[in-house]
Amino acid sequence: MSQQNIIAVKLTEAREAAGKTQAEAAKHLGMTYQAISNWERSHTRIDSESLLKLLAFYETDARQFMISCGFTMEDPDETPKPKEDPDAKEVAAAYQRLPSTAEKNMVRRSLGLRPLEGEKQEEPQKIIPLFGTAAAAGPGEMDTGLPWERYPVPADSNADFAVRISGDSMEPLMHDGQIVLCEEKSPQVGDIAVMMVNGALLIKQYISDGHNTYLRSYNRERRDLDLDIWETGNDTVVCYGIAIMKKRPPLVDQ
Repeated sequence: MSQQNIIAVKLTEAREAAGKTQAEAAKHLGMTYQAISNWERSHTRIDSESLLKLLAFYETDARQFMISCGFTMEDPDETPKPKEDPDAKEVAAAYQRLPSTAEKNMVRRSLGLRPLEGEKQEEPQKIIPLFGTAAAAGPGEMDTGLPWERYPVPADSNADFAVRISGDSMEPLMHDGQIVLCEEKSPQVGDIAVMMVNGALLIKQYISDGHNTYLRSYNRERRDLDLDIWETGNDTVVCYGIAIMKKRPPLVDQ
């Protein structure tokens, strides 16, 4: 069995032993669950930085994990070092690239090493996906496998994902280029919903009469970008969630 296949098997075992789902692991990394699935099925090779973060999330002893996968570890009081093993070299280099002391200390704890000291304590954060484009009116890139980037938010944030506004149809609530935090939640009348309609990603005020759905631009000078979705129609509609706001905005004029 190749080393990549061994890592895939061991990674699956570590997740299951930790009682975590692929969806939970994906959310922790700010990735799609398909990425986790592809790693566990050895369809794609996991990068070393993600591997270290997953092991910390699973509270798995990274030293034992890497040894079980064929890595050779040296001094137990040092950062992982390889012996003639390019994969272990990559893991050690990934550790050095981790952006925060907190993430490095998560890995060090899993290895039984002393935490780093004397460095500024950082506010706890979590990582959510920021999807490539969320158009206020127009096509976007939110389906699984399409572009996204890691976006840090406070650890206690309710946000599940974020979108970037394009255009002026949601003025004055939201502005072109603004990043909006969102929850994976079914919309209520008046919420600002992130919807995929016939392949186009929209962010609009959600209005419904219980049968039909009306997606409205908050900027009423852009009524041309309103969208009506009829119960008897053939539209393909997916709701990803709602924008997080201090309070639900008033309904726009119909």
